[in-house]
This record gives sequence, C-alpha cells and structure tokens, in this order.
Amino acid sequence: MYRLAEVDEKKDLGVILTDDLKAGRQCREAARKAVKVFRTIKRHFTRLNKAAFLILYKSYVRSLLECSIQAWHGLLVSGKI
Repeated sequence: MYRLAEVDEKKDLGVILTDDLKAGRQCREAARKAVKVFRTIKRHFTRLNKAAFLILYKSYVRSLLECSIQAWHGLLVSGKI
C-alpha cells in the first residue's frame, strides 16, 4: 500500500501553496525577486529620466509584484481564512 508524503508547501504554476493557505511565503518570494530586479535596473541604468524608469519599473518590477495576486485575493476576500 502506498502512503502519501506530507508536505508543508508546494509550488504549482508559480504559486507557493502552504498547508495553512497563507500568502506570506508567496509575498516574500515575490518581493525578493522584485527587489533583485530593481537593484539590477539601478545598477545598470545609472542615468534614467522618470519616463524611462517608469517603463522599466512597470515592465519588470511591477509584474513580479502582481504575480498570482488574483489567486490569493480570492481567498482573502471570501473570508474563508
């Protein structure tokens, strides 16, 4: 007979699912990646005007922060957690 292994978290389609369904780990990982990309932009593009910075920020950093927020928003709004 086979036994299923018990896990604390699982990454599925880029979303980190924990056993208590809290979004904390997902948010920390998204913020860590966004800060890394933001620092890379600051390091490599030293002379940016505001318009160019906004294009880079919206394209690379903001997209990482908004990643999979729809999945967690539904859980938090419904009041199930």
